[in-house]
Parts: sequence; structure tokens; C-alpha cells
Amino acid sequence: MNIKIVTDSTADIPPQLAKSLGITIVPLYVRFGEKALKDGVEITQDQFFERLQTESVHPNTSQPSPQDFIDVYRELAPTCDGIVSIHISSKLSGTYDSAIQAKKLLGKDAPPDRSYRFTFGFHGTGTAGATGGGSGFLRQKS
Repeated sequence: MNIKIVTDSTADIPPQLAKSLGITIVPLYVRFGEKALKDGVEITQDQFFERLQTESVHPNTSQPSPQDFIDVYRELAPTCDGIVSIHISSKLSGTYDSAIQAKKLLGKDAPPDRSYRFTFGFHGTGTAGATGGGSGFLRQKS
């Protein structure tokens, strides 16, 4: 079974590690004033910390939109048997809710419900290792 792993940029997985494990990262947005930048895509960690020290405007973050997740899920769905989507806790961010909304908005275009699993926290590298190691699909715990 070919399972794809999706997480968000709060996981802080180095890009090379994510690529080697087949993890797709949906970036949150970092805002300095009016300018929104995709975390890890349009602004690196080094650039973030440099700006944090030099700019008078303090940054804030914004969750990815449901469309951001739809784009990723549509890209991955034809290439796999299932998607495990692992995100920051819904108590800390709206990212999880955006991922759930994306699944609902995909409707009939989405893979079967059993293909998506949503969880809190981040255990993506272990999950990627487990699914890549032939251990099969991980079941959702209630």
C-alpha cells in the first residue's frame, strides 16, 4: 500500500529530510506587517530570525487555507492509496480545521474516506518510516 504523509510547517522538518521520507509540507503563513510569506518557502528560518531582530513589527502567523490543502491532496491522490495528514493541535492553530474543510470541499473528487487520517501533534517522521518500511496502513485511534 502506498501511503503519502502530509504535515504542516510547524513540524519543522528540514526540507531534505522531508523529501527523503516523502513527506509533503503545507506551509503556514508568517506575516510581518501586511506581507504574508509561506513558512519555509518564501522565508527561511534564518531570514525569520534575522527579521525578528531587525524589524519593529512583530510577526504573527496564519493557518494554511483549505485551498492550500486541496491543492496538495489533489496532487497526491492519484499517486497513492491513502493520505495521512498530521497537523498541529487544533487547540493551538486553525490548521487542522483547514485540512478537515479541504477534505469536505473535495467531496466526490476526494479519495475514499478511509484514505485520510487526521491526528494531532507531529509524529510524521516515524509514520513515514513505518509506512515506507512495508508495515502497512496505520489505523486511526479513537
